[in-house]
Amino acid sequence: TQNSSNRSSVNWNSSEFYVGRSWNNNRDFSGDICEVRVWNRILAKEELQARNHFYKVAPDSEGLVAYWKMNEGSGNNLQDYGYDLKANTNVIWVPVSLPEK
Repeated sequence: TQNSSNRSSVNWNSSEFYVGRSWNNNRDFSGDICEVRVWNRILAKEELQARNHFYKVAPDSEGLVAYWKMNEGSGNNLQDYGYDLKANTNVIWVPVSLPEK
């Protein structure tokens, strides 16, 4: 429900876009990332609380502009439904499973 004044447009064909990096190379994310979504709108509380929202989303959802499931299992290329990423460092793939429902 909060807006930030720290916004900018991403030109997916020429802009730099980082996942798991802060403002310099000495502040990498230390952890596992299982999925990344970029939306061009604020999601409503009901959307965030919808059943299974944190486990899956339709790739053609309104406002979803980038969606990396990170389920390739090997290599350094992360495929999206339009904008692929290439990791700057070697990716360590860790198998995961969804929690029991």
